[in-house]
Amino acid sequence: LTIVRLARLLRERNIVVRTGGCKGVDEVVMNAIPDAELHLPFRNFNQIENPASYFSDEKCKALAKSVWPTLDNLQGVVKSLYEKNPRLISGKNFNSTAQAVIVWSEDGVEDAHNVTSRSNIAGHLVKLAAASGIRIFNLARPDAEARIMAYLDTIYVEPKQGESARNPAGNHEPNYYNSNPGSYHGAAGGNNGAAPAGPNNGAAEQPRPNPDAGSIQYGSPSG
Repeated sequence: LTIVRLARLLRERNIVVRTGGCKGVDEVVMNAIPDAELHLPFRNFNQIENPASYFSDEKCKALAKSVWPTLDNLQGVVKSLYEKNPRLISGKNFNSTAQAVIVWSEDGVEDAHNVTSRSNIAGHLVKLAAASGIRIFNLARPDAEARIMAYLDTIYVEPKQGESARNPAGNHEPNYYNSNPGSYHGAAGGNNGAAPAGPNNGAAEQPRPNPDAGSIQYGSPSG
């Protein structure tokens, strides 16, 4: 399952993609999905100038530290990459929670209790996702592709005007109401910088009662 193929599949299903603007996976996703949401660690990160980009504020930084108490031991760009992750998980206003997170890490971690030094920044995303009860998929696992595809087939996506609704699970009601018809939101965040070509993180949103948009996102922060 290539990153471009998965990114395009999400877009075909009207699932909004969030990305972190890093070189590598994020760059591939931005090229594949020009209208992906950008959640950057700071302005002009990697020379990206986009008025629709979102940046970390004090709330975002506090949330990042809540699952990573040693965050203040990090410095500079690396720390900023961690601090942006809550926006990948919960959206720019922290009210668009992801349905699932897709990550890559050397250790294949999918459980917050199993995060190790080999998990690197993906471990931070796993902990954030676990704290919100979000599904986690690690592309380092051999069965990740099959599980991701099976999961996507359970997601209801509101149709764009003139299209039919996609509802493979056969549900009669959407499991997420969206004030922006034609998109389904989730969030995803970064990847382990030590990963081979193709490491990434992503996510999809959980059911929410209030009308709000969400997005599935790819990120490849180095850490």
